[in-house]
Formats: sequence, structure tokens, C-alpha cells
Amino acid sequence: MEAFSFISPKVFEELIAQYTNSLKNRNKYNIHLIDQNTYDDIKKFLLGNDHVVHISFKNRITDAKNNVNKNIRSLPVLIKENMYKVFCLAHTEVSNKKIASTYEKLRNEWCNINKKLVELFCENCSICAICENRKF
Repeated sequence: MEAFSFISPKVFEELIAQYTNSLKNRNKYNIHLIDQNTYDDIKKFLLGNDHVVHISFKNRITDAKNNVNKNIRSLPVLIKENMYKVFCLAHTEVSNKKIASTYEKLRNEWCNINKKLVELFCENCSICAICENRKF
């Protein structure tokens, strides 16, 4: 795993654990992020069953016809193993600016991005911490 200077992979894993624990405490449902094994199982099930493929394709066309004026986007799901690299690259591309810039960049490319997780990430970024403490 490629490491970035402003946040370590270990700190990022701790942020993910903190985020998932906060979801479990707040909700009665067991909400978690999708890992590679779960993603592969879902993909294998959906692509391996002709009946499911037909139903999902038929429903997608029906939904598209009913929602002509709405923005229908099919963004990929960001799995947990790739989050560190994707978050760091997005944060670097927006030049370590505020949380909103990083969140907007990630939200435009991936479908399961939560603002609370982006806030935790930016709060633990060493470059952002230095910039916030600087007085002008």
C-alpha cells in the first residue's frame, strides 16, 4: 500500500474503525463499509444469475423512464481496501483545502461517500492541521 506523508495507513484504519463504531452506536442496524470479499460476492451473484440480471435491467429502464428530469448516476462503489489511496489522492488533488472540496471531489466519483468520514479524514491530515493553526 502506498503511504502518503500527511496521514498514515494505520491512522486511516483507526478512522475507519471509529466511523463504523459510531454508526453501530447511533443506529440499531449493523451498517458497515463494503470490503473486497463482500463486493466480489455481490458482483458474482448479480452477474451469475440470469433472472436477477433481467430484473435489475428491466427495473433500471423503468426507473429511467419515470425519472426523466432527475439526475440518474451510476457511480462505482468505493471498497474499504481502496479508500486510503482514493481519499489521499482526492485530498491532494484539491491541494489539501477544506473538507467541502475533498468531499465534493469524492462524491462526484464514488457513490458511498459519507461527509462524516471525510471530516474525520481531514481533521487528521497533518497539513490541514498546520494550515488551521496558522494565524494571519
